[in-house]
Amino acid sequence: MSYVKTFNLNANTICFMVYLIIMSFSLSAQEKTEIPLAEITKVNSKVLNEERFAIVHTPKNYDKNENKYPVLYLLDGDTHLLHVSGLIEFLSLNKLMPEMIVVVITNTDRIRDFTPLPSKKNKNLPTAGGAGNFRKFISQELMPLIDNNYRTQPFNLLVGHSFGGLFAIYDQFTSPKVFNAAISISPTLWWDDQSLITKAKNTLSKSQSFDSFIYMTMANEREQMQKDITALELIFQRQAPNDFDLFFERFKNESHSSTHHLSTYNGLKRLFDSWRITDPQKLLNEKGIIGINQHYLGLSERFGYDIKPQEWQINALGYYLLEQNELKQALIIFLQNIDNYPESINAYDSLADAYLNLNKTKLAKKSYVKACKLAKNINMMASSGFVIEWWKFQKTF
Repeated sequence: MSYVKTFNLNANTICFMVYLIIMSFSLSAQEKTEIPLAEITKVNSKVLNEERFAIVHTPKNYDKNENKYPVLYLLDGDTHLLHVSGLIEFLSLNKLMPEMIVVVITNTDRIRDFTPLPSKKNKNLPTAGGAGNFRKFISQELMPLIDNNYRTQPFNLLVGHSFGGLFAIYDQFTSPKVFNAAISISPTLWWDDQSLITKAKNTLSKSQSFDSFIYMTMANEREQMQKDITALELIFQRQAPNDFDLFFERFKNESHSSTHHLSTYNGLKRLFDSWRITDPQKLLNEKGIIGINQHYLGLSERFGYDIKPQEWQINALGYYLLEQNELKQALIIFLQNIDNYPESINAYDSLADAYLNLNKTKLAKKSYVKACKLAKNINMMASSGFVIEWWKFQKTF
């Protein structure tokens, strides 16, 4: 197994890479700004006995910080990377979910890789039934490669459509699960006489606990697809343990090919429905900073990694307390931000404001100086919004 940047010979991927090249040259000559959208990673798979490729898209400021990110694995992704990565950027900018690394697994034989068993009725597809090996490739070869070469959190989401949706549900009902959560879009549950529906029924009938998240959708599909999804939905409703988070939506105005975007958007919002505190000021007034911290402890428990209170939110609450003349409480808030984000220019700038309100000018100056040392250049100071405040402070003191 090796890790290199290269080009996939798959036609869809070639088209995608041409798009990346066009994007890089379409910027104005004055800006001369590069926008890296993705990297191509090659995997020499011993499990599949073939060369495979993945496209890796990192968050916008990935190279400017040391943060770790959860990972979304996207099937058929050379078709869907642009709109899915755009959805993640939009939702994360609006503080509705975390930023994520997106890993596109390009196809060689999707029927082979996405189908759990050969179909008795579809004997003209001799390679079908390789989903087990495909899961093994992902868990034993691709995921370790991604985790070793990118800064990842131990939370992995799978998004699959059609046969990819079938594979997404198959993974959740195969022990041990490779993915923490799945978005299954118009899954082809009819495959192999609905054998996956039977597997789900048998698994849930024996389970006292089934800690999983599945968001499942169905477009305006043919009758058999509708019957199969209804059968699986009923099994989930009747047999699923309390710790099984299942959400199902029908999109009557969408077709099989058009439902991916809306399904992914709604699925991400549903998965991260508790990410944002709806009314942080109310929570702060009722339970103090303990209430804020408890919210993020709950998120950490749910998603399986340490999730700190968001810097911008704690900062805003600190200024809210300053406006309320709760100066000591504001100081506590700003000091917590320093503990959580010790390399943040903005956190030290805000702490200095708190010290100034408390008439502790020496400590304020110390915080401003620390912010200056963290800023590598005047542009970073300006972007953090405190260069004018520093100038005023110097003039005053």
